[in-house]
Amino acid sequence: MAIEFACSTCRALIRTPDDSAGQTARCPSCGSLSTIPAAGAAPNPFTESAVNPYATPAAAAPLDYGGSLSGLTRDEARIRLFGPAIGILITVAVGTGFLLLFLLGVLIDPEVLQGMPKESGIEVILVSVFVGGFLSHLAQLIGAIAMLRVRGKVWAMLGTGASLIPCNFYCFWLAFPFAIWGAIVLANPDVRAAFDRP
Repeated sequence: MAIEFACSTCRALIRTPDDSAGQTARCPSCGSLSTIPAAGAAPNPFTESAVNPYATPAAAAPLDYGGSLSGLTRDEARIRLFGPAIGILITVAVGTGFLLLFLLGVLIDPEVLQGMPKESGIEVILVSVFVGGFLSHLAQLIGAIAMLRVRGKVWAMLGTGASLIPCNFYCFWLAFPFAIWGAIVLANPDVRAAFDRP
């Protein structure tokens, strides 16, 4: 029976007589010298092995969000939620300031609306912008406070979601990165579990 082994350089199959173990053999493909192993010492690389290195793992490892196995305390979750909550609170303050300036401008000079054509329905549009902006800011405010208190998981998610809705085009771009940041932090199961802790 011949000894079969793979060339150490090009991995080509080399066959030698079974009494040549321990000697050197020249590879017919690349010409490099390889030591001939003992008979039966090296497995045949062309046969099916018991372990497939390309097999799919039996179970995927769970995602690591950086939390401990026992979960986060409310204080640890508050630290993670502090940045997005403060950012959303700042955008609520800026947006509410814009809304109040807008309302004040219309109340001081109602003749601004006189120049608009009646069929455009500008009054309805202005009222809907004001009411929609106010409701959006209210949801964002309640959500940011819920994140700071680490109470009211649904309100925290609602406030983050309201920050993603472009109700107020002047403040939406300011709130958007904080809303994404808050959504990522709230996606962590350990942070969500901290809302339920006493």
